[in-house]
Amino acid sequence: MIRRIFAVFMVMAVGLYSSDLMAQTPVKIMPLGDSITRGVRGSVPVGGYRDDLDSLLTNAGVNFDFVGSLQDGDATRFDVDHEG
Repeated sequence: MIRRIFAVFMVMAVGLYSSDLMAQTPVKIMPLGDSITRGVRGSVPVGGYRDDLDSLLTNAGVNFDFVGSLQDGDATRFDVDHEG
């Protein structure tokens, strides 16, 4: 539940830049945090709030790319890059 609320909050925050969201160049988003960003090993899927945020942004038609030097999660389900 907290993951879903956080993901919705992030979508609303990204919505502040809505004029650029449908552009051909992806909006770069760096997910930051700790276990809520990385996810907890053993949970399915591993990915914290990022899997929910990816789904919400994709369903809204937002062209985005998560960026960061870390990768956790199932790359076939959502963008796994993050920095936290």
